[in-house]
Amino acid sequence: MKATESIWEAPPHSSWYWRKINSLKERMKSWHVQGKYGLTPTGEYSITCSNLDLIVDQPRLATVEIKWTAVAQPKHRVIMWLAAQNRLLTKDMLLMLNIPEEENECCLCAHQVPENPKHLFVECNWINAVRTGMLGWTRVTLVTAMEAVQKGNTCSCVGNDLTYMGG
Repeated sequence: MKATESIWEAPPHSSWYWRKINSLKERMKSWHVQGKYGLTPTGEYSITCSNLDLIVDQPRLATVEIKWTAVAQPKHRVIMWLAAQNRLLTKDMLLMLNIPEEENECCLCAHQVPENPKHLFVECNWINAVRTGMLGWTRVTLVTAMEAVQKGNTCSCVGNDLTYMGG
């Protein structure tokens, strides 16, 4: 490090990642008042308290965004996209393509109803029980994608952006 450079400023040619880490120093300086750590009652340093202070400002994921973020696996994105396009290969779609299928009914629930995207994502009791269980476990509501399928909306996907066009 050169004598003219300050450790409190990131060099202009540094990476965005280094500049972001360097910007945290200003925030971290406020944690120490008169030689004591201010985030705990005892004044002792705590990694947990520091981490919580840094992440508290992060926005929570909106329900609609969960399908198209890093949280959603690519195969789940494709399945939801195919369902919204009404192109998911369900048993009723196989019949429409003249591919013989022994049973046309949903294999997940006890009802004698045809297996189609609307049933699988909206009406099926087994799927609704899984969705309710996931809501209790993850605190994330999985309704938005199913509502889109239920309404018969079509969607276009460019990159990570999903746009619904009413149906």
